[in-house]
Amino acid sequence: MYHGVIATGGAAANMHCVPESCFIEQMNYLKVSGHPVLPWGDLSAGRLAGNGTAVGLTFDDANLSDVTCASILQSRGYSALFFVPTDYLGRSGRLARTDVAELSRQGMGIGSHSHHHVQLVRLDDSQLDEELRRSKGILEDIIKLPVEHVSFPGGSYNGRVLAAARKAGYRYFYTSEWGSNGARETAAGVLRRIPVVDGLNIEGFRNIVEMPNYRTKRAQFHLKELAKRALGEQSYLRLRRALVKRPSAPDK
Repeated sequence: MYHGVIATGGAAANMHCVPESCFIEQMNYLKVSGHPVLPWGDLSAGRLAGNGTAVGLTFDDANLSDVTCASILQSRGYSALFFVPTDYLGRSGRLARTDVAELSRQGMGIGSHSHHHVQLVRLDDSQLDEELRRSKGILEDIIKLPVEHVSFPGGSYNGRVLAAARKAGYRYFYTSEWGSNGARETAAGVLRRIPVVDGLNIEGFRNIVEMPNYRTKRAQFHLKELAKRALGEQSYLRLRRALVKRPSAPDK
């Protein structure tokens, strides 16, 4: 799970945006190491390429850098799902409607990230339905294709949100729950993802792909979620930024 790239690392306000040079290094690692990268249409279908772990790539938030990322992916024969909060379209630093259409034309997948990029569990039923249907309608009008994938902003979802999303016409649901996806997740269409953040070196990226000590890391994720609920999300993020070392991007 990516959130776009930036020219340099270490000082960005959003720690989820990675330096472009690091993103290129990561995509080169996938190419050289031979890890299979699934076309975006195969992510939810559970079709794996060969044995072992296959990698899927997604991008949230409609950052303008998604255009650059798509070009980098295309040059390596990869594709990804780009999740768009439609109220962001045309804002400074965000994708325009024409950018979304071009991403789709280039073979990238387009999914919803709600309309206003809000915590969906906090909405009443009417507001929730509006967020999901409005975003879907706008995107389908842009790309002239069905939009069946949705990423929950901030990982905010529950059974009520899933039911509303299914009723709105979505079939595949992308969470912020750390982990891999097996037969159970793909059958349900509710998929886990692993965030790639600023400051992650190539060894750390390799560990994300190969997932050593998987059970330990799943346990750490659940502990982090408990801390987030106890502190509140904003306090948790401030503490995390203070504790996580974010080195400068390597030279190109």
